[in-house]
Amino acid sequence: MVAAAIRAGGLLSNVMPQGMMTPVRVLDETLSGSNAPLTNKDITPEQQDFLKSLISHKEAKNAEYAKKFGEGSRFSNPNAVAYSDYYNWWKDQPEDSRPEIKNQGMKSLLSPYGQMQTTLGQFNYKKDPKTGEIRITDTYNFNPLETSKDENDLGVYGSIREYAGRQLPEGSGRPVNITLIGEQPKKKRSLLD
Repeated sequence: MVAAAIRAGGLLSNVMPQGMMTPVRVLDETLSGSNAPLTNKDITPEQQDFLKSLISHKEAKNAEYAKKFGEGSRFSNPNAVAYSDYYNWWKDQPEDSRPEIKNQGMKSLLSPYGQMQTTLGQFNYKKDPKTGEIRITDTYNFNPLETSKDENDLGVYGSIREYAGRQLPEGSGRPVNITLIGEQPKKKRSLLD
């Protein structure tokens, strides 16, 4: 049933054209044949803020790890976000403000955490040390799921993801090119600043 709805191409967009949550809209557009790059216009300001927070947290963890275990040691791969980085960000949030991730299914789509984990998943980035600008580059695609997992065990999201993975040939997908504006350096007002 889900596969038939997606195969109809654009059906989801016809049902909820405005306010559609990012992962659903991007999936629908991609399976309907869009090759347009995913850019800032495809994600909300809240999602952009979450991505900045996620990357900042990851870099802080790497710095903390290097301080503890020596220069060159790192907590995770620099300039790349992995699924474990999402979890580590979540784990370090105050308990009462953490997004729901347990038995998440479609519920995960209600927070920027789940929306970006579902839409971007793992991705590469480069941060300009002078401006703080972050460029996220990747390909929006569906890497094969572990063969030990049955799509029925993954719920509706798993079924959709499994179907999408079969529809997009390996090596294909949409380019991701998102730029997150960093904190601007303060302008000097006088020689004393």
